[in-house]
Amino acid sequence: HPLSELLNLECQKLYVQNNSFYFANIDDSKNVGADWNEHPHTSNILELHMTLDTKPEIPILDLQVLVSEGLRDDGQTTQCPPNWPSSYWKSEFEDYRVHVSQATWKLYNLAPLFN
Repeated sequence: HPLSELLNLECQKLYVQNNSFYFANIDDSKNVGADWNEHPHTSNILELHMTLDTKPEIPILDLQVLVSEGLRDDGQTTQCPPNWPSSYWKSEFEDYRVHVSQATWKLYNLAPLFN
């Protein structure tokens, strides 16, 4: 078969387990689908927020992870960070020092579904 018929398979699984956020990539040196090479990204997550923008030619997935840096011990409360959607802010987050981790992916394989 001509090489043009070969497909480049790239998959990533995003998930939460034991209060940690993981990226898992298919390890192409092994049996595809059988073995996942897991990379913990961060621990002490409070919340995840994802949005899928289907308006561009190539759809875009945005991911935000609200991460706890520990309980506040200064008697203050934490306000919603500017890069976290305020509609997803919960009063229970005010007790923690927090930061937001962000990532964005272009989903080339979904483009035919929306165009």
